[in-house]
Amino acid sequence: MTETIYYRIIDHFELNLIEKANGLECSPKHWHQFQANTIVNLFKSDSPIELAKRYAIEISIELDEKIDEGLYVLEIKDPPGEIENSISQKEWPEAVAHIGRIPMSHIVRKWRIDLTKKNSSYLFKSLIEI
Repeated sequence: MTETIYYRIIDHFELNLIEKANGLECSPKHWHQFQANTIVNLFKSDSPIELAKRYAIEISIELDEKIDEGLYVLEIKDPPGEIENSISQKEWPEAVAHIGRIPMSHIVRKWRIDLTKKNSSYLFKSLIEI
């Protein structure tokens, strides 16, 4: 059987919530065609590094997050439930929607995204496994 790997980029607040809830809970926000509390947004990619390079700064801005406080990449293996395409794929082609929560047992790796500041911009530096 082939493993299916997905990724999620999160902030330090969500990392703490995942630990407390023993898994990824559904988003309380309405997201494009999906109702609130029905999906977990994920990325399908061959490389967590490429995802971090491409989306970390934009996600930080969207979350209104202080980028210095930390962003993380989670690797999720064979999540139970259905995966559906998301309208957001037009802008973020790797984006998919997982229907339902994802238990902690499916989160197999975690990395902290290391960014560096150059002038007034942030640049991707590396992923540090935690």
